[in-house]
Amino acid sequence: MARAGYCSTCGANVWLAPDGGCINGHGPEGISGIYEVAEQVAAPPAYGPSPTPERPRRTGKIILIVVLALVVLVCGCGVIGFALFAPVTFQSAADSARSKSCNANLRTLNGAVEQWALSGETNDPTALDSLDEGRAAIGQYLKDYDTAVACPSGGEISVTDGHYTCSIPEHNPQ
Repeated sequence: MARAGYCSTCGANVWLAPDGGCINGHGPEGISGIYEVAEQVAAPPAYGPSPTPERPRRTGKIILIVVLALVVLVCGCGVIGFALFAPVTFQSAADSARSKSCNANLRTLNGAVEQWALSGETNDPTALDSLDEGRAAIGQYLKDYDTAVACPSGGEISVTDGHYTCSIPEHNPQ
């Protein structure tokens, strides 16, 4: 009769060697759930690292870069124009991310004001006219009040009548 069991090192059921260890060379101390099999069928494949999948090729990015370079050259802008265009694109993406972050912070702050107003009969959101009053009232509804009232672009966050806004108009929720 053949014996098999679960090898914790292999992470699979394996045939057992005569010493009680796994056929992949792991000792008997890592074997559990040993059972007898009437006859040993074809041995399972030896344990080993799974084959590394082939890394996907990035031909799409390369083609895009080549096409962009050709468009810039054909338009007469030259390589210098392309070199100037790339940083502007990344800068505008960073500005957009900071704007979206500030907008999300303001929506979170204004949502916390609504929670605070609904939590008590005497809570009047129009009474909140300073960041300190806001911290005292809604600080318990936010994980980190000080981070939420900081604009990543350097805008000034203020609260008037219980409504938080940023000094940079594009950051304010619609």
